[in-house]
Amino acid sequence: MSPVQDKLSSEESGGREAGRGEGLPLPFVHSVHLPLERRVCVCSSSVSPLAVNIGEPSANHGRDGAPAQVHAGECAQHGLRDNSANRHRGATASWGMPSPAIAPSVCGIVPDDLRDTMSEVRRAILDAERQRRRPRHCRDLQLDGDSASGVRRVFPFRDSPDAAATVYCDQETDGGGWTVFQRRLKLPEMRVDLTDYEGNAKWAKYGLFHLGDASTKYRLQVGRYNGTAGDGFGSGRHNGHPFTTHDNDNDGDGGNCAAKYRGAWWYDKCHISNLNGFPYEGEHESYADGIEWQPWRGYHYSLKTTAMMIRPAF
Repeated sequence: MSPVQDKLSSEESGGREAGRGEGLPLPFVHSVHLPLERRVCVCSSSVSPLAVNIGEPSANHGRDGAPAQVHAGECAQHGLRDNSANRHRGATASWGMPSPAIAPSVCGIVPDDLRDTMSEVRRAILDAERQRRRPRHCRDLQLDGDSASGVRRVFPFRDSPDAAATVYCDQETDGGGWTVFQRRLKLPEMRVDLTDYEGNAKWAKYGLFHLGDASTKYRLQVGRYNGTAGDGFGSGRHNGHPFTTHDNDNDGDGGNCAAKYRGAWWYDKCHISNLNGFPYEGEHESYADGIEWQPWRGYHYSLKTTAMMIRPAF
């Protein structure tokens, strides 16, 4: 038992005789002595919060054991809850002494550095709560205010709570909150626009365009050709082949087509188009190492401009 509680026990009978009511525990005020400018009220009670009057010290209200005016209603001044039944009951009490007019409470004076530590603890608790509430699916995201459709990260695995998954969230269909696990769409089509140094323009369009991922070395797939430039992609020289660079040879030639023809492309043995070749200006004597589209201008003409574009094929 604390010294204050000892003192309260020894004076309990006197308190009852003073009219506090049979069986009611004696209230008390407990504080520490700190520089006045660093005092902050912290109140807690099962009946009524309270606060210490932290005004300027005086002959009768000081910090060194002198009586201090304490009111149950003062907690409200600090934004704390109060018991309205005690708002008009105050008494002068020494530090650590029982106060007959205050409901059972404990009021402490806390230094600024401890208050800062308490704030950090609160923030850590909030961060932990946010971690606990990480979204498991798109419905969780929607409930947290994310109402836009798109690619999101969720944490769906109960056995591996830190393992994330990338999913597409549909927040528009039938109220939203949908996690899309399969979607079949038409693959995009591709268009190639070409110009030469004489001002002529041609185009080629393919009804399908698809690139594989890194495990396939970005293998090319194109669909049916349509256009005016001639089919520079659809033949077996390019369609279905991985991408080759001068330092990553994936072609079907005995050498490295990218190094031989000064480009990087979906080569086999080796090409009928080479749009990443050397930018000669028009005709050149070397063989097939310029910006070539052989079905249109052959292997000794480097094109002026090229553009490759895709769009959904709906």
